[in-house]
Amino acid sequence: MAILVARLGNLSDEPALDPMRDDVKALSRAVTQYLLSSGADRMELGQDDHVALNEVAEEAVKALTPLALMSGSAAAFQAAQAALPRC
Repeated sequence: MAILVARLGNLSDEPALDPMRDDVKALSRAVTQYLLSSGADRMELGQDDHVALNEVAEEAVKALTPLALMSGSAAAFQAAQAALPRC
């Protein structure tokens, strides 16, 4: 969805594209609401479970890099060298 929104943002400001932009915004809101209601935004871990945060961050950067490049920005990832302490 983010890539589609970004591509539409890069198109000219022609009024003929406004209905398409509105449709994509509505679809994006619906997807976000669905994900929130499904609990996909939460990760429940047990006391002894571990999450490879470097891998999660690296995948996020990989997914967002095309969007960054299309907007004239850059994206980079540098892994943490040490594990985070448990809270």
